[in-house]
Amino acid sequence: MPRVAVSPADYLDSLLKSREAATAGEMVNAAAMARATGATWRIVERWIANDAAFPVKQRGRVGEAWQFDLVDVLDYLIKQARFLKAGKEARKAEIARLAGFGGAEGAAPSSDVAAGPGAAADRASDARGMKALAEAQMTTHRLKQLQGEYVRADQVAALFAHVMATMQAETLAVAERLDVAGQWPAELRADVQGELRTVLITVRDRVDASLARWGIGGRA
Repeated sequence: MPRVAVSPADYLDSLLKSREAATAGEMVNAAAMARATGATWRIVERWIANDAAFPVKQRGRVGEAWQFDLVDVLDYLIKQARFLKAGKEARKAEIARLAGFGGAEGAAPSSDVAAGPGAAADRASDARGMKALAEAQMTTHRLKQLQGEYVRADQVAALFAHVMATMQAETLAVAERLDVAGQWPAELRADVQGELRTVLITVRDRVDASLARWGIGGRA
């Protein structure tokens, strides 16, 4: 189901067109204000209720009509619409980045965007999109695990730990196998074992660096 237009960003074209025709100091009532935005009065009224800074000259009440300075309101809504539009594009780019479609991490949208009229609806729409994206990614990951394309991080860490333990046991036994009769001088045996330990440390450090780069904690 398509999203219902409720944000000033959805009416930016109408706002800009009305601004070109508006004259300074022009006062309008609720119906004329709604026509100028391209939205219904119910939507405009919702913007006013959710935004304490919305420029209202006179609030409507029994016996008194709503009054707005047309240029003030249009300028305010155009600014909000552009902020919201920029924020929406930034969030779309971030969602695409998280989905793996590329793009560098961008700056967070201005806090003014989150405070403007219609921002809550945009954030709710984004939240639904992020939830759907997360569910799709989880389904994809589970399928890839079943197909053998993905391996869980803890399984990778356990495998490397087992490999390193085996390498350590087997490597340090090399000197014993080469000198079964125990005829090597103590200094030679110490040198050989020292070199083997150096190799083990080098391999372990490289494995640990790879695990850290992949976001897998612990040491191999």
